[in-house]
Amino acid sequence: MSDSDQSFAPDDTDTGLEEEDETEKEEAEVEELPSFPLEQDLAGQSLSILAKTGSGLAHAYVRMDVIDKQITDITILKAYTHLRYVDISENSLTDISPISNLSQLLTLKADHNLITSAELTELHYLRLMSLADNRITSTAGICHPQLHTLNLNKNQIAVVEGLDGHLPLLETLELRSNQLKSMKGISGLPSIRTIYMADNSLQSTAGIDELPSLRRLHIRQNKLERLEGFSSELASLQYINMRGNEVKNMDDVAKMAGLPMLRAVLLKGCPVEEVGEYRPGVLSHLRKLERLDKDQFSEDERKEAEALVAERQEKAAMEAEEEAARKAEEEEARKAAGGDQEAEGAAQEVEAAAAPPAAAAA
Repeated sequence: MSDSDQSFAPDDTDTGLEEEDETEKEEAEVEELPSFPLEQDLAGQSLSILAKTGSGLAHAYVRMDVIDKQITDITILKAYTHLRYVDISENSLTDISPISNLSQLLTLKADHNLITSAELTELHYLRLMSLADNRITSTAGICHPQLHTLNLNKNQIAVVEGLDGHLPLLETLELRSNQLKSMKGISGLPSIRTIYMADNSLQSTAGIDELPSLRRLHIRQNKLERLEGFSSELASLQYINMRGNEVKNMDDVAKMAGLPMLRAVLLKGCPVEEVGEYRPGVLSHLRKLERLDKDQFSEDERKEAEALVAERQEKAAMEAEEEAARKAEEEEARKAAGGDQEAEGAAQEVEAAAAPPAAAAA
């Protein structure tokens, strides 16, 4: 992670009061921003790519790039209904709702602004949406049926919500450097192939098993200690980067053993890296793995892994034998106790039959 990426992580040394002051300062800065609406002249200069309109009977410019112009208002874009490619990055925008009027839009880039909401009216043809480095707090309202790539890196999102069932073709989801603590809310993405959730505060991977098309998972620099949800239902998952987490023991590594296509894992910087026989140990649990921490396994490591597997199998067999012997002893003891009770009961019956009847003697 670069220094610029790290700058977005909260500083643990800050006090609550300092954070509060900083937030108030940022809000004040937003309120005091001078107004620079996008005007006709600049809009015209920013157009390019002449193409046929949807009807095929006329031509119009379909691309607009207004980058780093300090723009605060894009209301004028409502009139540019033929636009297909829009880049309004590095401005001072807080609201992008006029984009909802661009029904032909294919690509939207609005990185490095002050945008607080990603919600737009459904844009049927939108395939790429990038709103990185803004102040967005929610994923609600993102409902574009053709969307393939969604970039929400470096925002203030604490919970993923509202995506389930609304993004059937989404293949890449980027949520680096937010405030996420769990992966809840990412289910219902049937086409997702790659997820980036590095530099958050993830404590759980529960719910990950509901993504059968997932191939690559980037969750480095989080707070993961226990691994959950890595089942055989993740039939396509090939690569997991979880370096810099808090995974401590091989038992959690073993929870990934059910992933049929897993070929590469990064665990560098996790406490489990300090466990003896680290590399052979990981391979002994993840038998199909080809690379660990970017390095392929040596032949010696593979032999060590096989030895560890044999050792575990022998230990398991011995434990199974001991358990079987224990159960057999318990069963014998139970039967013996039952036999003693039966013998005692029979003896009591004999004694009772031999004794003279008390009433007759009287």
